[in-house]
Amino acid sequence: MIKIFRTVTVDGPDGQPWPPTERNALWRAVRRADGSTLWRAIELAKSDPLPRTSRFPERQQLNLKG
Repeated sequence: MIKIFRTVTVDGPDGQPWPPTERNALWRAVRRADGSTLWRAIELAKSDPLPRTSRFPERQQLNLKG
């Protein structure tokens, strides 16, 4: 699953954009206007592993007689 985050920050006193500190993600500036910056981050969320299934159902057992 992919999560997309967006947030707006106020630019610093020198006019430079300050990235958000909310998540441990790589933020990219999307748009700047009127002393603020819109940021976006994309994060890959951990997914639950698929449940393991048996190749043979438990009811069916192999009869290996030689």
